[in-house]
Amino acid sequence: MTHLIDTVKTRIQSQAILTKGQNQKSIIQMVNAVWGADGVRGFYRGIVLGIAGSLATSATYFGVIESTKKWIEETHPNLGGHWAHFIA
Repeated sequence: MTHLIDTVKTRIQSQAILTKGQNQKSIIQMVNAVWGADGVRGFYRGIVLGIAGSLATSATYFGVIESTKKWIEETHPNLGGHWAHFIA
């Protein structure tokens, strides 16, 4: 949902580095520049890699937490519920 905002923010930041802060475009000017150069697709360029990375990270994170939580609950039954989740 916020990828287009991140795109504009990143382009403004990279422009500031490349031009050393001189003649920096405003947010509206940058939106118009992206729109003029690439249209709607310009705002969502790179989103596939972002989604793929997010899915892989989330799957790994939740997979590790759930398996660790289950292991804690099995090996230490007195640490069930919230404590097992906290420790995991």
